[in-house]
Amino acid sequence: MTLLQIKYALTCAKCSSLTKAAEVLYLSPSNLSKTLKALEEELQYAIFERKRNGMAPTEKGRQFLSYAASILEDYEKITQIGAGRQTASLSVCCNQAIACADACARYCVQYQGESAVSFKLLQGSFGFCLEQLRRFKCQISIQSFLSANAEAHLAEARRFGMRTRHIGYVYAALMLRQDHPLLREGRPLNPEELRQYPYIDYSYSDYQDETLTPYQVGGEDWPVNPEKIVTVNNMSQKLELLRLTDGFTFGQTRQDAPALRDGVVLLPNLERTFQIYCIYPEKEPLNDSARRFLRLLREEIAGRDG
Repeated sequence: MTLLQIKYALTCAKCSSLTKAAEVLYLSPSNLSKTLKALEEELQYAIFERKRNGMAPTEKGRQFLSYAASILEDYEKITQIGAGRQTASLSVCCNQAIACADACARYCVQYQGESAVSFKLLQGSFGFCLEQLRRFKCQISIQSFLSANAEAHLAEARRFGMRTRHIGYVYAALMLRQDHPLLREGRPLNPEELRQYPYIDYSYSDYQDETLTPYQVGGEDWPVNPEKIVTVNNMSQKLELLRLTDGFTFGQTRQDAPALRDGVVLLPNLERTFQIYCIYPEKEPLNDSARRFLRLLREEIAGRDG
């Protein structure tokens, strides 16, 4: 087995296609296929299952790719020692987990002075993030689940060979602009009055995130009028609509009292909590970079709302 064979196998896993991987590697598909076949014959098990629409790792193949990724990463670090270069690397995918972006920003600030850096932050649904982990495109995933739904999602992650680690919890929050009509009079908010205003829903284009639907997050405490819903799949769009209209939406907050952030009021619902979890491949333990990031994330959850 050679490092070149390992690199080829990892590229095939990322592309999920022999033809696409061959293009990336500047090889002919036949030569790449012969190299993979020779590697599998040496290992005495198949790394990939060939399909009409591409290729996918076998059960043993997933284990191989996990170790192979670590081998290649360690090799690159070893070669950099002599040149005095150390790579600071981190790849994270998340859903709307509170403070994830802030923790990544702090990580980047701390390690931007390194001679070589490789940072990646992706956002998407639970299904999207799970797929990124399975394809070794991310080291860890940070997921935010309503407490009532957490175990079902965690069971699915474990079914695909993932480990789960609890990071903390935050509260569900009703979000309105600072000068919203329901807040102007200075009287307690009547939840039933929310029905007269549009609900600004945020869903991913590839997957409706079950943990963030209006009826689950709002529930009976914050009713939503099903005839007044505006749906977007961009977080910036959602916040801009929130600031410009009388619409309302739901989010998360660490504080157990009303908070103001960027002109938006967050009213916590202490009866509904989100549990924050780190999910990562069982065969690929957390490295130093991931552990450092999780420390920063815990600090963000403990000290900020969002």
